[in-house]
Amino acid sequence: MRTSHMTLETFETFIVKLACGFASTVLLVLLLGLLLLIAGFTESSFAQELQAKGSRSLAKSSNALLGEVRKEDEQIRRWLPT
Repeated sequence: MRTSHMTLETFETFIVKLACGFASTVLLVLLLGLLLLIAGFTESSFAQELQAKGSRSLAKSSNALLGEVRKEDEQIRRWLPT
């Protein structure tokens, strides 16, 4: 559309639509950024929780393995001649 054929009302409508489109785009980008930020924090705390659980289960497993090795050592010592 040529500018010479635009009326003042048409031009004002165009400007309002352009401003609304720009504001909607900015709002959408901000919401997506906020969503990514929240997802990052959630994943970080989830990873820390898994690491803590993994450390506890690793400690339990190693203690159980150490206990079994000690039991077998005692059984072997009983069979060895002194």
